Order: sequence, then structure tokens, then C-alpha cells
Amino acid sequence: MLENPFYHDEDAKRERGWLRRTVVGPLLLIALTGCVAVWATKAHAAPRVHSAEECNLVADMVLVAMALKKNKIDDVKSLGMMTDTYASVLTSPDAKRWQEIMAGARRLAERPEARDVSPSDLASATVTACHQGRGNLDVIFGTAL
Repeated sequence: MLENPFYHDEDAKRERGWLRRTVVGPLLLIALTGCVAVWATKAHAAPRVHSAEECNLVADMVLVAMALKKNKIDDVKSLGMMTDTYASVLTSPDAKRWQEIMAGARRLAERPEARDVSPSDLASATVTACHQGRGNLDVIFGTAL
């Protein structure tokens, strides 16, 4: 086999090192950044609902939370009342998702800008936003529940 006098093992090692530094390293960094971005988006997004009936249930939770807040029911008692009212969904296989939604409804009722809105108007706006957003509750509750 003929050997190229101008090409040595040192040159090959140097080329592989250059390739590793300029191509592979940045590609791995981009892939890692993308994975972290996807994870962060999923971790801080509000839960989604999957049907019109679930949108209606979310609006009902907002209505109850607002009514309890307007009537100055203390937080411990209102949490107990809401837990009892929605026991069927809070014990379902999706219990964690519904607990997050209920917590979001209670936080929405506590916001200062919600004080001047009637509970029925807020519930109506909630169900409309839920239907228009196809179950995305980020618009209603924000992205960090």
C-alpha cells in the first residue's frame, strides 16, 4: 500500500480534534439547550383540559372560589368546601391535575384585579377563554401554577 508522505497520523488526530471541537461540541450544546427548554416549558405550564365539559368544570371552580372569597370565607374552610364539592374529580386518576386547577382557581379569586369582577362574569370569561384556547389554561391562570 502506498503511503502519502504528506499525510501522517498527527494530521488525522488534529483533524478529528478540530471536528470534535467545532461540530460535535456545539451540536451537543444545542441539543442539551433544547431539552432544557422543553422541560422548563412543560414544568411551568398550567394544566390543560381535554373537553368542553372539563372547561365548564374549571369555570365552575372559578365561580365557587370567587363566591367563597367575596363572602370572606377563611382559606382553610373554603379549601375544605371546595375539596368536598369536587371530591369526584379530586379522587379520579387525574387527581393531581385537578388539584392544580383548583389551586389555580383559588389563586385567581385572590388576585386584586378580580375583586371588582362578579363571580359569574369571571366564570363566563373563564369558560370562554378555555373553549377558545382549546383547553389551554395558561391564558386564565398564567404559566406558573
